[in-house]
Amino acid sequence: MSESFRPHESSSIDAGLRTRLEGTIELLEDALPLLDSLMDVLARVEPSRDDVATLQECVTQLPRIDEAVDKAHRHEQSHTLTAAIGSRKRAAHLAANERLLSLGHDEVPSLRGAVSAVLELVRRQGTAPRPGEHALARSKSAPALLSLALGVVAAWAAYAVLGSGWALLLGVLAAVAVLRALAPKQWVLLPDRLFFSPKGAGLAREVLPSSMRGLACDGDKVSVQLADETIELHCESPERLVSLLHLLKGPWLAQLQSPPEKATVLEAMSEETKERGRALLSAEGLLFIPTASSNVAVRALCVETLPAPPTLEELLVLVGHLPAGRWSALGEHLVKTADARWFPKDAVTVEESANAHLGATLRCGEQGVRVTFGKAQLETEALISQLKAPHPDPLPAAQGEGES
Repeated sequence: MSESFRPHESSSIDAGLRTRLEGTIELLEDALPLLDSLMDVLARVEPSRDDVATLQECVTQLPRIDEAVDKAHRHEQSHTLTAAIGSRKRAAHLAANERLLSLGHDEVPSLRGAVSAVLELVRRQGTAPRPGEHALARSKSAPALLSLALGVVAAWAAYAVLGSGWALLLGVLAAVAVLRALAPKQWVLLPDRLFFSPKGAGLAREVLPSSMRGLACDGDKVSVQLADETIELHCESPERLVSLLHLLKGPWLAQLQSPPEKATVLEAMSEETKERGRALLSAEGLLFIPTASSNVAVRALCVETLPAPPTLEELLVLVGHLPAGRWSALGEHLVKTADARWFPKDAVTVEESANAHLGATLRCGEQGVRVTFGKAQLETEALISQLKAPHPDPLPAAQGEGES
């Protein structure tokens, strides 16, 4: 760490002690902002993904920090620094236990144990949908007619009993309270998780599709079997929800990222066969699937028989949430199983044309796909510019490599 960025708590420590302690002082200097970040996380009601990473980092680093404090505290020069670490640890331990108590859990005697307990609760609580995230499905809301009927009946009954205009307001409030109590818990399905909104004094909750053991339609709801419980998801289209969940827990579309990297779905046509379909364009390359191969592509990505398979556009939107390192494997799989075209970013070329504002032709070897920009012209042109950018040449082989 540069001297200009060192905390004032370590200003009395000279270079000689730093050398003798071999990185111990630097570890403690890094621990100060980490513990400050921990305090910030513990103060937030709805931690973010980054906050979860901070909690995990603290759980990992606390044993090393304790060891470094013991080692450094033997030297008088480091007393100010070790005292600052101790003060922050005590404050963090108090805050972590307060967080546990507020959630109905017992205090934990050690800081690392308390942070570990908070981490598990935060992971279960999950992360609420953020701007830019795509909701695949939502819970069914209470019927509007039922809400109106309950309000009218409750208001009339209250007025009949109390004989006052205020009774009308009390009746409406009572109806709202009853509806809220009877309404199923609200949830939203995102590409990487199923998120339940908090209800009453309860906490929010997150369920990963990979943890689902069984799925079944039951009237207007879907039953989801987890390791130790069954949850019910009330929705407008149970068969569609079951199909989405099967895809998200399957071998190819599990553990997606949300929000996705920049990607867009376009109308497209194969230059060789003149088949029309949809293409998914991203900085990773181009994936084209003919419309006639839509159901085949769905079966190639999910081992289950789906009661309501997604459209080709919906399927490609899901594929757009793949982490960067998994695009090529999925693209090559669909080439073999669904007559798709996969043009990876390091092999694709873009043809210039007179009507470049309307679309473009992308080629890989002897194959070509013509894409139509539509309403996504600016986004598409930006992605094509990334594909047209020169790619770095592979590093030359070491001299003598491969020689006998």
